[in-house]
Amino acid sequence: MRTSAPATQKGEKVIVDLERKWVIHAKCSGAPVKAFFCGKGYKPLQTPGPETQRTWNKAKVMCLGCPVINECARDSLGEQDGVWGGMDPVQRREARGLHSRYVRVLSGERKVEYAALAASLKRRYSSWEDVARIIGVGIPTARYLVDWHAAHLAEQDASPVTGLGKPESVPRKKVGRQHGTKAA
Repeated sequence: MRTSAPATQKGEKVIVDLERKWVIHAKCSGAPVKAFFCGKGYKPLQTPGPETQRTWNKAKVMCLGCPVINECARDSLGEQDGVWGGMDPVQRREARGLHSRYVRVLSGERKVEYAALAASLKRRYSSWEDVARIIGVGIPTARYLVDWHAAHLAEQDASPVTGLGKPESVPRKKVGRQHGTKAA
């Protein structure tokens, strides 16, 4: 199971690629959709039956050696059905729980990035389910991030401007006659 996002060329970690640009490099491109999705009555919160599990296991074998398996796993944590990034729905549900706990303990700039993304997604989509699915966290964590972001922005707006220091005194230019001199 993958728990960290792959690095970009600059060494930064991507939270989620909303455009999923990596898809064109996926090993499964062109494979039949039914190889990854089991339409045999699987319900997301149930333990899968043997036929469903066999279908998922075959799909996971196809994921092995895929050049974008990490990106696929990262960007599909919120998917409810099918095999994505070498993980079936049960494994992704477990990974979402881990990811939610990870996100809640973030601090610093990384927390700001996650919270800003969640707030942006909430403005774009009305549903908490969509925000949580895209980031790959539970709904309570998505709400927490949006609330934290609002509080963070309010704190930034309320804090006094710092770092400006004391203004330097600027010498005033003397204009006209100076005391003790004669005008020409």
